[in-house]
Amino acid sequence: MKIPLVRAEKLWHLGSIDVANAAMDSQEGNLLSVSACPEAWSSICRLGGRDVHETTKALLLVDLLALLFDEKWASNRRAIESYGLSKGLLEWTSGYEVTWFDDEMESNMRMLFSDLESAEEEAEDWKNIAQVDLLVATPYLLELHRQRPRELSEGIEFAAIEWVREVAGRSVAGVYWDERHDPLIYSSPRGGLFPHAYASLVKVDSYPDDEVCLSMIQATKSLDLDDGYGLG
Repeated sequence: MKIPLVRAEKLWHLGSIDVANAAMDSQEGNLLSVSACPEAWSSICRLGGRDVHETTKALLLVDLLALLFDEKWASNRRAIESYGLSKGLLEWTSGYEVTWFDDEMESNMRMLFSDLESAEEEAEDWKNIAQVDLLVATPYLLELHRQRPRELSEGIEFAAIEWVREVAGRSVAGVYWDERHDPLIYSSPRGGLFPHAYASLVKVDSYPDDEVCLSMIQATKSLDLDDGYGLG
């Protein structure tokens, strides 16, 4: 089995590198948040005036969105789901899915609800409702990733982080979300580092503009889990 990677020549963290002081409900869960475009993230998350840390060496990270949502890597998605269920990170439940196309985001969107009444209230007249079986985060997974309890939370990305940590943690520095770079809709690429990679961060006074920063991120060879974690 192979998993997709990106190579980051540089990444930046804004704020303290003490994860214990991190806010609840971080999108990166229990990882240390890093950015490939710190200018955008400073604006999106209102992080102006925070300490700036920069990685001192190139790092390999798992391309999490490709791992979970690219059909090429579908076998990994199935492995992660099985892993999550076996480890008590994920569980099946039934609920209602509200879907719509967001013109501003230029993307299909969805929200999950446990009851039909709440789904209908959100859907109004122009969104679609479907009853579905959902693979959701368990309370244990939410606690593990410092997320406040929610009625329904998909959790597959947090489960994927734990899977990567177990099967490839010694070969990669963390994970990377290759999100659309559009600060106006609060979207930009981001990453999360495992603890062993924190030592690569040093405090700096400034960072380049986002165009330069993003040029330092490239897809690279995949990691072969069946070949002693060699690059394939």
